Amino acid sequence: MRRSRIPVILFLAALAVSLSAAETISLDGSVFYVRKGFDPATIDAHGFTATEDWVVVPPGKGRSLAIRDIDLPGIDRPGLLDLGRGSPESFTIACTLDADIRTYEVSGLALRIPQIGEGWAVYLNGNLIRSELYTGARGSLGARRVLRDVVISLDKRYIVMGRNIIAFHVYGDPGDSRTGISGHRSILLGSYSLLAGRTTEALDIALIGIYVLFAIYHFVLFASRPRHSAYLYYGLGALLFGNYLFVRSATAASVILDTGILDMVAYACLFLVPPILLAFGEKALGRKVSPVAMAGTAFSVVLAACLPFVRLEPLRIAWALSFAVEVAYLLAGVCLPLILRMAKDGTAERKPGDIRLLDVCILAAGYLVIVVAAAFDLSLALGGDSLAYSKYAFLVFVFAASGLLALQFGRAYTDLDGLRVSLERKVLERNAQLEDAVGRQKRIGAEIEHQSRRLADAKEMAERDYAIAERVQRGIFPAEPPLVPGWDLALAYRPAAKVSGDFFDFYLSDGMLSGLAIGDVSGHGMGAGLIAVLARSLFARRWAELGKLPLGEALARLHAEFLEELGGVEAYLTCIFLRLDEGRIEYANAAHPDLLLRRAGAESALALLPREGDDFRGPPLGAGAAAMEAGGAHAGWAALRFSPAAGDVLLLYTDCLIEAKNEAGERYGSERLTESLTRAPASSAKAILEAVQADLEAFTGAGKLDDDLTILVLVKEA
Repeated sequence: MRRSRIPVILFLAALAVSLSAAETISLDGSVFYVRKGFDPATIDAHGFTATEDWVVVPPGKGRSLAIRDIDLPGIDRPGLLDLGRGSPESFTIACTLDADIRTYEVSGLALRIPQIGEGWAVYLNGNLIRSELYTGARGSLGARRVLRDVVISLDKRYIVMGRNIIAFHVYGDPGDSRTGISGHRSILLGSYSLLAGRTTEALDIALIGIYVLFAIYHFVLFASRPRHSAYLYYGLGALLFGNYLFVRSATAASVILDTGILDMVAYACLFLVPPILLAFGEKALGRKVSPVAMAGTAFSVVLAACLPFVRLEPLRIAWALSFAVEVAYLLAGVCLPLILRMAKDGTAERKPGDIRLLDVCILAAGYLVIVVAAAFDLSLALGGDSLAYSKYAFLVFVFAASGLLALQFGRAYTDLDGLRVSLERKVLERNAQLEDAVGRQKRIGAEIEHQSRRLADAKEMAERDYAIAERVQRGIFPAEPPLVPGWDLALAYRPAAKVSGDFFDFYLSDGMLSGLAIGDVSGHGMGAGLIAVLARSLFARRWAELGKLPLGEALARLHAEFLEELGGVEAYLTCIFLRLDEGRIEYANAAHPDLLLRRAGAESALALLPREGDDFRGPPLGAGAAAMEAGGAHAGWAALRFSPAAGDVLLLYTDCLIEAKNEAGERYGSERLTESLTRAPASSAKAILEAVQADLEAFTGAGKLDDDLTILVLVKEA
């Protein structure tokens, strides 16, 4: 036992010299004693004895005082893939300190411990100097207090001259790397002010501020340019890593009692950083977010959800593997193909917004820095240490990524400026073209105005001509039918325009009705109106001469004369010719709608046709050879003869009556006209005419007709 004290005495002597000179010393040269359980009686300066139940941890740099790393009897170290948590237990970690007068001269004597947890208390010669031990019901941990770079003041009132005992009561899961004094950094002894100044808390806060500012800045950029989602993923990655550093800081631990909650938040943020950065890299290089990034995010969410129930070490390993897959995909699946393609394309012309080789190299270099730092930190984390390199490597990545985005923004601005110059040049060219076009347009406008005036003059002249033609035509055609014995007559004459292409006439002999004609000239307008006047004049002039000829032969002669009068004008007319003689009527039809007859007392009206049912109508008058052939079997014109009786009704009309359409596009048709004549009252010709017209207007909606309309009604009187 005395031999074992010799190295201790030598070490304490060196400790006293070092404290007086440098005011700090590492306890790597001290012997530590660890045992299961805790008994305050065994840790005072007089009662401490290194018995067999103490496990001696020899001096050494970088040694671990985590309970799972010490070979304690009855404590099995869990494997890396063991998922279950163990029940918390008590352990004692102690070391000796010999003090002399120079120890008292140190200003504010204190210890700095790299990391201690999960619940713990510090004793000096059996006197409690700080407690972070919170137990719950049935021996559970009420709150985990895992603190990093914690500086503990040693109250000089409890220091005695000679040997002193510094003891740590730790309480937690023996299989958790955070139970005990974790990590491979040294425990330091020295002045409080000097030890507190050597912590990295201030630097970590500065890094947190940098990451948060970068995150906010890029969120603002994304808000102004939502299509560039790389800004969003960059901001999320910086914010998550900044939050990871913050919740592991002493500032957060001073606000939140249970650091277990902070650790879960910290690792949840850390797990999400790699897939978010992968998505950023893909968007920054002009790619879509891949299924690898989406699967990585989902896997990280699952890992974060397991934090309250599963030991930390297996989750770290799973996260490290997913991180490796994501980085390998980004470097080998995204960056490398782009580099090879760009090397192959060489100096080919690039379009605005294209990714450059420098962009890929900057991003790949930033990721490589993170990968190397993460590899070192992962080995430290499995030993209980905090991230030592990644927080600085991430700063390198942040600046690299910001540089990449700045380069892309600068190129976009340059491209935009080039487009602006090109657009200005094109605007000048187009302005010149527009001025030339405006000049041409003005000349065209002047010509149009001149032609418009000519057209207006021509229109005015045409309207005057139309007015004259209308007055002439109305003066020629009778407004009312003649009053003749033996017949009640009614007439409807409605031109579609001012001049009508329809014509009609009544032929009288000694005050008696001896014949009538109704016709329709092909076409519309002034030409048709003039031909209608010509036809009426021709028919009236030849009526007396042709009165004794058969009606068919009379139409043939009219046809020949009509052809001669028209000359080369392409026009023809359809007509019905009636000759009344001694109680009989002779009826001929030149391609005109059939005459309708309603016998007195008959149930319905009908079209007047031969008994054999053959079509006896001849071709239209004035038609050429082709139209003559279209007349059917008759090379000329035939006639029908019948005797009317008192009360019989004859209806003659032009084709407008049966071709009129309603809003649905349906034609009025011969069948509706026949039904209308059948229903019409037999009181007078005028009443019959009004009934037919009313039925037509009910069908068409009283709209304007597209063609000239003429209707003649004859009622045989007794």
